[in-house]
Amino acid sequence: MDADGEVVGMSLSVLSKVLWATGIPTASPITLQLADRLRPLFDSDTNHVQLLSMHLFRDVMEFVVEKGKKPLKQHVHRSLIPLLCHLHDENQRVAEASRETLLQAIKFLKNRKLQQLLEREQTWVVGKCLLAEYSSRVDEYLQQCLLYLQSPQASMRAAAIMFLGLAGRHVAHQQVKLQVIYGALRSTTKDVSDSVSSLAIQTLFLLRAAERNPPSRFRLPVLQERFRRAWRRRPSLRDVGFLCCWSSVQS
Repeated sequence: MDADGEVVGMSLSVLSKVLWATGIPTASPITLQLADRLRPLFDSDTNHVQLLSMHLFRDVMEFVVEKGKKPLKQHVHRSLIPLLCHLHDENQRVAEASRETLLQAIKFLKNRKLQQLLEREQTWVVGKCLLAEYSSRVDEYLQQCLLYLQSPQASMRAAAIMFLGLAGRHVAHQQVKLQVIYGALRSTTKDVSDSVSSLAIQTLFLLRAAERNPPSRFRLPVLQERFRRAWRRRPSLRDVGFLCCWSSVQS
C-alpha cells in the first residue's frame, strides 16, 4: 500500500470505528459529503481502501435517520453501477463487500424485486431490472459503465460489456444512445484479453441482430447454439454468464 492509500485507509478505519462506537444517527450535510467521497474509493488501486470504503458506505446507509434518507438517495443510486461491476472484482473479498453493500443499497431504496434477485444471485437479471425500474437514470448508468471499460481487470471490463449489452437492448429505439454503446463496444474489440475482445464482438453482433429483427422474429435459439460452440472453444467466456444475460433480456 502506498503512503496515500495508507492515510486514506487509516482515515476510513477511524471513521468507521467512530460511527459504530457512538451509534450516531446521521442526517447532517456531513453524511452527504461522506457518501460523495466514499463512492470514488470503490475503484481505489488499494484493496484495503476499497473494502473500507464499501463497508463504511454500507454503515452510512444503515445509520442514517429517516429525515436524512431522501437527500442520501441520490448518492445511493450513483453507487449501484460501480457496486454491480465490482461483483466481478478479481479480489474475492472486494467482490463480497460489493455484494453486501449493493444489497444494503437496494434495501435502502426499498426495491423488493431487486433485493430478491440479488439474494438469489441472479446478477445480470439485476442489471436488466435496474434499467427497467430506473429508466430515467439510463444516461447516468451508461456514463458510469463506460468508465469500467478502462479497468485494469479483464473481469471488470467484461462486466461493463455485459451491462452495455443489456443497456443496448433497453435503448434499442434510441439511436443516439445506441450509437454511443456501439462505439464503446467497437473500441473494446481489440482488447488485450481475447475473452474480453470476443465478448465485445459477440455483444455487437447480438445488438445489431436484435436491431435488424423485431423480437418476434429474432432467432435467439440459433444464436444461443452459436455461442455454445464458441464457448467450447473459449472456456473462459463460459464463466461470465453472457448467454443467461441475453436469454433474460429476450424473455
